[in-house]
Amino acid sequence: MNDPLGEIREAIISAVKEVSPVPIEEVPLSRTPPGHEGHLGTPIGFKLAKKLGMSPEEVAERIASEMKLPSGVKRVTVMRGFINFEVDRDLLFRRVLELAIREELGRDGFFGRVIVEHTSANPVHPLHVGSGRNAVIGDTLARMLSYMGFDVDRRYLVNDSGLQMAYLVLGSTFSPPAPSDVKKDHWYGIIYASSNMAVMLREGKNVEEVRVNLEKLRSKNRELVDSVVEGVSKMDDPSAKLQELIRRYQSGDGEISHMFRRCAEEVLLGFKETLSRLGVIHDAFDWESDLIWSGLVRRTVERLSRYIGEEEGALYLDLHKAAEDNDVVLKVFGFSSLEKFKQSVPQKFFLTRSDGTWLYTATDIAYSCYKLEELKFDRCYNVVGAEQKVEQNQVRSSIALMGIDPDRLVHFSYEIVELTSGRMRGRMGTYLTLDELVDATKRRVEDLLRGRGMSDSEISEISDKVAVGAIRYALLAVDPNKVVRFDWSRVLNLNENSGPFIQYSYTRATSILRKAGSMPTSFNPSNLEEELEEELIFKIAEMPSIMRSSVDLMRPDMLIQHANEMALLFNRYYEKYPVLKAEDGVKEARMFLVAAFKGALGILMDLTGIPRLDRM
Repeated sequence: MNDPLGEIREAIISAVKEVSPVPIEEVPLSRTPPGHEGHLGTPIGFKLAKKLGMSPEEVAERIASEMKLPSGVKRVTVMRGFINFEVDRDLLFRRVLELAIREELGRDGFFGRVIVEHTSANPVHPLHVGSGRNAVIGDTLARMLSYMGFDVDRRYLVNDSGLQMAYLVLGSTFSPPAPSDVKKDHWYGIIYASSNMAVMLREGKNVEEVRVNLEKLRSKNRELVDSVVEGVSKMDDPSAKLQELIRRYQSGDGEISHMFRRCAEEVLLGFKETLSRLGVIHDAFDWESDLIWSGLVRRTVERLSRYIGEEEGALYLDLHKAAEDNDVVLKVFGFSSLEKFKQSVPQKFFLTRSDGTWLYTATDIAYSCYKLEELKFDRCYNVVGAEQKVEQNQVRSSIALMGIDPDRLVHFSYEIVELTSGRMRGRMGTYLTLDELVDATKRRVEDLLRGRGMSDSEISEISDKVAVGAIRYALLAVDPNKVVRFDWSRVLNLNENSGPFIQYSYTRATSILRKAGSMPTSFNPSNLEEELEEELIFKIAEMPSIMRSSVDLMRPDMLIQHANEMALLFNRYYEKYPVLKAEDGVKEARMFLVAAFKGALGILMDLTGIPRLDRM
């Protein structure tokens, strides 16, 4: 498992369980506080005292006296109700540092095949900072799983057959051709918002708000906005036209299919260009329309026929009836009572519109079957916004009714990104694009680098990487279950809690090793005797455990926080203790420690997509 500290922890837990007077499922184990004996400790005495009718210290003494010395542990001591374990420092430190230098710490063998579906934004406007959070979270999850030993496939579902695409196609019929120097996804984003707002004006919806946002949109391209708005406003019934476009596209109408696909493909080209700037890639793009045209959606819904109902021509899955027959539906939603389930979960999960066209809900079910049954992946992570929690559970319930283990489909939920100006809305054209964000961040970095004796090409290369690191850190550092409030003042902070701070710490370690010229061939771990050295090594050693927790809990912010804590410790160490000017023996050991820190931080940077830099 390439996890020396993890192996010692498992040996301790196993030894405690083996002699515990009563069966115990979990043995809490953590680092002992400074000034206490040992390196790892468990409050097992307090955990079992009441159950055994003994004092915590009596319980701890009994377990400690009966247990075999765990592998990797030199001594066991009891402090009140705690059992503390002193590890074999030299053995642990040597293994941790050597694995970190080789960048193998935490790497493991093959565990299975998984899909990470992420980003999957509708191809109707440029990716904005909210889509960016999805992309960065999904890409980081895929990187972690791959490093840990999974065969990972990164996929993108192109939602090209719904109402949003119809708005774009409708508006594009009135737009002039895009200039060659304009990024197509930005061009289509103006068309999409103009088309939406033109229909809203026709229908008298939010008229004042629409007019304000239309005027803002005109500042980007007045001719394009006016062309689309004028064209849509002259139509007899634009809403009916939108429904007609969807029907014709889903039925495979050649002329309409060409229009939809052309628009979607040109927007996707823009997406790929934007995502590549952030180091995000996909292995495959799956089209919603292909799922419909192949008959897979229809065949999938037929498998649920026992629970399919109809209302005014629209098909729906009757989840209440399904839950009455199969309690797996209750389990998916986290209910033990059928009555409470019916009170909380809508009965009708609609799959089609009244005209028979498919909703995205039906294609989501079919796509899940495709990934798990036809592609035969063991598990699929769907990186989807928190607002889709109910829909994701409806999809999981649907596949469970078809005999597929719903735990194989995992909803990786995340909250929105908010700007100081408010929430972003694509149909109103109010958003901060990822391209604008990267460009603006890069310009700020360039301003900081000028006057430092660098060439223009060096400034451009470094500012690109610093901008990407700053943005990815900012989007990853917050718990996915919390809203990100984008704050420029923290994005480029060089002191702590930022991508540039991580990069700067990496370059510091690189600079030390570069000045040394070459690495020593060996070192003595016992020469690393300072408390701060021990603290830094343990922080490096904890990386594999943090990585596993980040995946299991779906909390990539834990990984980014660990990188920040490692960097803070290293910078304290760098400022307090000399490396290259240390005495013989100590110098070599500290060089190994610096190289191990560089390797471990480099791993975390690669996993979170923060570019490495040798110079800043």
